[in-house]
Amino acid sequence: HDVFLLLQSLNPNMVKLQREEVGALLGLRLSGVERLHAGETAGAEQWTAEGAVSETEVRLEEFVPNEDSYVLTVARAVAAHLSGEPVEQTFRPF
Repeated sequence: HDVFLLLQSLNPNMVKLQREEVGALLGLRLSGVERLHAGETAGAEQWTAEGAVSETEVRLEEFVPNEDSYVLTVARAVAAHLSGEPVEQTFRPF
């Protein structure tokens, strides 16, 4: 399971998913990640490997388990950075 921060708008025509490896991409707002970790559902845009796009509601239980809450950590770091706050370097650059 991977989390990517994209600083540009994407559309389904810009990505090509490998059906054998990726069932779908989900686009969540940062606030949606907070809601998931609070036990609520969050709205997301789903893009399938077949090219279909739909709106959906997701729950944290539907994702690959992550005991260290890395998705929440990334979302909070990104939100802090976007609001101009200093962010500890807790992630390795590629």
